Amino acid sequence: MLWQLKKYVLAVLLLSLAVSVWAAPKTEREYKDEIQRINSLNPQQQAEQDIAQQKLQLYVFYDRGGMHIPGLSEQDERRLRASCQQLAMEGVGDVIYSDAHLEFYRVFMRYAASYNWVMRKLCIDPNKPLAPPLLLLPEGGD
Repeated sequence: MLWQLKKYVLAVLLLSLAVSVWAAPKTEREYKDEIQRINSLNPQQQAEQDIAQQKLQLYVFYDRGGMHIPGLSEQDERRLRASCQQLAMEGVGDVIYSDAHLEFYRVFMRYAASYNWVMRKLCIDPNKPLAPPLLLLPEGGD
């Protein structure tokens, strides 16, 4: 009985370790590479290409308050949740690990807000008015 309990505790500890390694934040270099990759993309062009391929999707992020769609008002978020597929971006939430991670967060949010603003046209009933776009973070991030 005691041996079985020890095996169970060991399995739980190993699983916890595996999850913590899998969920560990990226390195500074990985964040910088991702920032460079995102900066090389054109969100409007990418959204238009995805629309042409019938990929109706919105970039989203999760935090303790739930799911959020960058660049859209809460009213439009509620209307769009059921209309388009959601793409959650890893590393974007309400915990910031480093300066490089913060810069990645800002770059991704700008990209996602622009992409989502273009994509929303097909994800919502075109007969209902849309709220104006929200810019989450200014270029400088301040």
